[in-house]
Amino acid sequence: MNLSDNDLELFLQIFDKALAHIPDKNKEKFAEDYIFTLDDYGVDLKRHAVEIGDHDEHLDKALADHFEVNDELDSDEEYAEEYWEEED
Repeated sequence: MNLSDNDLELFLQIFDKALAHIPDKNKEKFAEDYIFTLDDYGVDLKRHAVEIGDHDEHLDKALADHFEVNDELDSDEEYAEEYWEEED
C-alpha cells in the first residue's frame, strides 16, 4: 500500500505519541512490532524506508532487521519452491 505524505506523517506521529509513554528498555521492541504491523497491513515499507528510518533511530534499526529477516525468508521460500518442483 502506498501512503500519501499525510498518511505517512500520521503514522509517524502516532508512533511518536506512543513512544513517549514507553520505557526506554522497551522502545526497540515497540519499534519492531510497529514495523511488523505496518507491513502486516500492506504498507510498502521499501518505498517509505528512507522517511521512516530517518524519523527515528529505533524505527531505522527495526526496518533494517525487518528487511534482513524478510530477505532471508524470501530466499528460503524460493529454495523450498524449487526443491518441491524438482521432486514432482
